[in-house]
Amino acid sequence: MASISSTSGSNSLGNTALRGFGGMVSGIDRDSIVEQMTLGTTTKINNQKKKITELQWKQEAYRGFSDKIIDISDKYASYSSTSNLKNASIFGKNKITVHGKEESTAFITATGTSSMVNNVSILGVKQMATSTVRQSDAHLTGSIATGLTDLSDNTRFTFSNLEGATITFATWNNTDKNKGFENNTTLTLPSSFNYTTKGDDGKEKTEKITIDYIKDSPEQIADKLNQYLESSDLKLGDKAMKDAFKFEYNKTTDRMELVEQKGDGKGMGGFVIRGGSALEGLGYKKGTDSNLPDDFDAQGITLDNFNKNLTNFKDSYQRHPTALSYLTGKKLTFNYDGSQKSIELITKEEAAAMKDMTAEERAEAMEKNLQKRLDQAYGKDMVKAEFGADGLQFSTGKPDSTLSVVSSDGELLTNLGLEYGASNKVNLYGKLDQAALADGFAAVGMTVPGKDEALNLVINGVEIKGLTGDSSISDILSKINSNKEAGVKATYVDATGEFMLVSSETGEGRQITLDSDLAKAMFGAFEREADGSVKKDADGKAVEDQTKIKQGQNAQIAVSYGNGKTVVLDRASNTFNLEGLNVTISGVFGEEIKDGEWNTSKAVTFTAKADVDGVTEKVKSFFEDFNALVTEIGTAVRTRQRLRRSDRRAEGGDG
Repeated sequence: MASISSTSGSNSLGNTALRGFGGMVSGIDRDSIVEQMTLGTTTKINNQKKKITELQWKQEAYRGFSDKIIDISDKYASYSSTSNLKNASIFGKNKITVHGKEESTAFITATGTSSMVNNVSILGVKQMATSTVRQSDAHLTGSIATGLTDLSDNTRFTFSNLEGATITFATWNNTDKNKGFENNTTLTLPSSFNYTTKGDDGKEKTEKITIDYIKDSPEQIADKLNQYLESSDLKLGDKAMKDAFKFEYNKTTDRMELVEQKGDGKGMGGFVIRGGSALEGLGYKKGTDSNLPDDFDAQGITLDNFNKNLTNFKDSYQRHPTALSYLTGKKLTFNYDGSQKSIELITKEEAAAMKDMTAEERAEAMEKNLQKRLDQAYGKDMVKAEFGADGLQFSTGKPDSTLSVVSSDGELLTNLGLEYGASNKVNLYGKLDQAALADGFAAVGMTVPGKDEALNLVINGVEIKGLTGDSSISDILSKINSNKEAGVKATYVDATGEFMLVSSETGEGRQITLDSDLAKAMFGAFEREADGSVKKDADGKAVEDQTKIKQGQNAQIAVSYGNGKTVVLDRASNTFNLEGLNVTISGVFGEEIKDGEWNTSKAVTFTAKADVDGVTEKVKSFFEDFNALVTEIGTAVRTRQRLRRSDRRAEGGDG
């Protein structure tokens, strides 16, 4: 009994596995008795929870209906809504029809309401409202110059023999040569990597290290490669690579040596260099040391013997192909007046034929062959290639045509001294230092801003901020256009090579002033002397060409009010209010006879009528939305009634 009593004492109401066990022992169903004793309280709690749930449902339903009622009110009773049924104007005569000859009505549109709609007429439009416009001088280069003068040149193009090259290390098993190389590990010389150090405060700092194998000095290359070893987790057997060796440039002998950190540097039992594409770039040449075993290469190269067989590093870590070799097979993509074609510069067959030619003969042959392909692509002499005083250059046969270079091969463009978008006019992708803008800077006596120098660009007294010498021309135009205070829109007219500044608003008095040297250099136009030089005033400043500035004007509209008199309205905008009508003009028409009298044969008149179809649609839409809301509310009420009847039946009622 003691064991039964102990088990019973550990029972609980929540343990269904032991439910009623006490009753089995005592003969009394203890759990049922407890449930019946608490039934009243439990029922009350459940009823309250049910009421809370019902209240939440009601709240959500009321909120939903309330939102929909407000939406209907906003749509059909708010004066800010186009469907407002309380606005008497929608039932008025607001559907305007323009009457007259097509040559006149084509330039007039009107909306709104007017009590004088049947009396007022437009006899003609004398002039449109226009913006003030400034045109710059034409920024033209005439040609796209590469600066390539000699196909035999082997100093123009420089490439790395190390970037991305590899060195493979391994251990050679001296005791069991049948096993050969073990623990092969390949080191790839990177172009960039993340390097982590600890600062004085003990916190780690990570920076991106870039290795420029072209511009960095040999000492810098060695230091950065060692930093890369420190940051890598490469191993040589059970030894970390960073603890095995380091790169060290010997300035006296011009050798890039691999110096062993720990070990004898000579033993074949240690790690060796098995091979890799970086060996030649590092200056390694196979030696003829008679002390080396016959199977030296087969067993790998120790660091000691690697360093003994190094040649000058500066002659090995970069390669300098001739222009002829580099350009063979390369293609340059041109865009000529919207037509884009890729043109091969030198074919393999042409390169073979040029091999034994003189420099002059090579240039002549390349020009002839290249011109033939350009003629096939664009037509005879539409795009010209020639070796001039500035080397290989490209130009157009028509002065108003636009030629640009749009190759995706960034390396080729860089080696030819070109930028993407290089053009015989302004390169919108280029910077301020391009040749097309040189004349503008010379005109105002200004030097081109440096790459990191903030630009002092001021138009209409407003400084255009956020630009540097590294900003593209497209960036500059975008900044001007997004500055609302400046009040102008800037664009480049490709056909003429001119920049244009247009006042954002039409009408008289819209001035455009260039208030900084940079603004004048880009957007200015200057008077010229007979020799073509810029004309200067008494203070030595460039004289602006006023003919390139067209002042804005107001619109002038001849209107008759049916009283026999003509009134010429003067408006700053081409959209204006005419006695309640919102009128927009888009062209000049009509004929002024004399002294303000106009020929009425081309007059435009107006009639108005109620927009019956439009009103019908609005009213129909209101009833559809209203009926949908009523239906939804009715459905909710009926659902609630059904639930109540169901609850009463469940409680024993008659429903």
